[in-house]
Amino acid sequence: MEEENQLDEKYTIGIWYNAEIGEFEKYENDGDEVAIFSPDGEKLDTVTYLETGHLKKVKNKARVNPVEYYEELVDWFMTTSGGIERLPYDDEISFKYARRQVEIVEE
Repeated sequence: MEEENQLDEKYTIGIWYNAEIGEFEKYENDGDEVAIFSPDGEKLDTVTYLETGHLKKVKNKARVNPVEYYEELVDWFMTTSGGIERLPYDDEISFKYARRQVEIVEE
């Protein structure tokens, strides 16, 4: 039973893109429920069951180190000739999140 809770926690906590509203939200365990926070940290709601059909989880690397994740994808785009015209959806969402966290300064 403890292992099941750990898997559930790993699955629910983190930053998610909510396609229904077009925004990122932070999800944390709150006892037996899941707390939903806005990007600026305001608690929006608490739910007992997280329906993920319209949610896409931001990759951990984009959440933990958005600058590095952003730079890696920009470098990849700049060195890839031809081939893929668009990122896979998972990477696109994570890139969008990282981009919002990164201040771009021209040198």
